[in-house]
Amino acid sequence: MIIVKLSGGLGNQMFQYACGRALSNLYNVPLKLDHTFLEDKLKPGITPRDYELSAFAIDKKITQTELREIGLHEATTAPYKTKFSFKRLVSGYKFYTQKDLRFNEIIFEQGPNAYISGYFQNEKYFVDIAALIRTDFTFIPTTSKENISLANRIESSENAVSVHVRRGDFLFAGNEKVHFTCTPEYYMKAFSIIKSKIQNPEFFIFSDDDPQWIKDNLKFDAPFELIGNQNQGKGYEDMRLMSLCKHQITANSSFSWWAAWLNNNPNKMVVTPKHWVSLPAMEIQLSDIVPSGWIRI
Repeated sequence: MIIVKLSGGLGNQMFQYACGRALSNLYNVPLKLDHTFLEDKLKPGITPRDYELSAFAIDKKITQTELREIGLHEATTAPYKTKFSFKRLVSGYKFYTQKDLRFNEIIFEQGPNAYISGYFQNEKYFVDIAALIRTDFTFIPTTSKENISLANRIESSENAVSVHVRRGDFLFAGNEKVHFTCTPEYYMKAFSIIKSKIQNPEFFIFSDDDPQWIKDNLKFDAPFELIGNQNQGKGYEDMRLMSLCKHQITANSSFSWWAAWLNNNPNKMVVTPKHWVSLPAMEIQLSDIVPSGWIRI
């Protein structure tokens, strides 16, 4: 059995699932998701997150009984720490923790009984089963009349372009040391690239963080619509709508990365930031996070 430790928001959980799915497919064994870390809301310095893969009707949560059987107990309150018992030593499981953000093919050598922990933000982990991952990440049907209406408008648009603006937790104290927020200059350059190559683009701007910043800083000379926060608590609805657009302008965010990746338009144009994080060492590790064919600026 392959067990994946989930952490972070929807985009991060999708990367973790996709990597685990690749391993379980490689060894033809079940995949289980350890969601206990997400249930601890008191981790200092960590943005509280929930299990969000229910957006895809993925039902692979591991039980405490299964965790105890391999010598793994509930997550502790210390960030990124897990309790292990002596049983771990005799359970036959390998425990793999990603040391940095670089792609490392050694993960495929862990064998059929492995517990993996990390972010795995690289298409190389699952590109060989891309079709299977796209099937797994089929969104559950929406019941929101507003989202159904938006989806119809997006799909009927000649060249709908999703624009993701992420500010929110990137602006929290301390987070700016790792993350940065994309500047108005980035978005205006991205708009220009899209307009120079795509006929009659129509922009759908997604952000539930700071709509006033968008109104004050982003200027358009093409049709656009600002999508507000009608999906609070159901961010996957925004990802679904973004993925329906024919082209994307992403933020430095795993959320909009996945929206662009799930876009099945064979002629899609994706514009994404050249720099993903603020720390130079992490930037080197994430140098190939963007799939080939996407435009980095």
